[in-house]
Amino acid sequence: MLVILIARVSDKNQRKALPAQKLRLENYSKTEKLKKLPFEYYEFDESAHGVDVRKKFLKLVEHIKSQKSRCIVVHDKIDRFTRDSSQEEVKTMSDLVRQDKIEMHFPSDNLYITKDSPAADLFRLGIGMVLAKYYSDSIRDNVLRRFQQMLNDGIWTGAAPVGYLNKNIG
Repeated sequence: MLVILIARVSDKNQRKALPAQKLRLENYSKTEKLKKLPFEYYEFDESAHGVDVRKKFLKLVEHIKSQKSRCIVVHDKIDRFTRDSSQEEVKTMSDLVRQDKIEMHFPSDNLYITKDSPAADLFRLGIGMVLAKYYSDSIRDNVLRRFQQMLNDGIWTGAAPVGYLNKNIG
């Protein structure tokens, strides 16, 4: 059985958070249940939104699907797995759990999902994904409100159009 440790941030500006995730994941891989199992570690920065939607994660999901033996897939927290339960890779991972090809562990959330997980644990996973989605949507709302306030104050929300000077006032 292979243990696959996955650390993820949403963009390159958050890469400083990866070492902390890596440390927690590696410490988890040394726990009694996992310490004798081989592991692979993956880390990447990519958003779940936009043009290049999770290409690295999709490639990793294909790698997980190709494994001959059962795997334990570990994300530090549910929100590092996904913030959108409708994504194809989330559906694929859920199918792999139901087929007993993988287990999913979220050590910081103290949650372990297997094909035999009780309804309460599946509910916690679902709620965790919904809360992660809410957090993401809330951040978007805050940014939009700030942009609207900037426009109301006569401040550009980005670079000035061609022909204008970009100056900081304040």
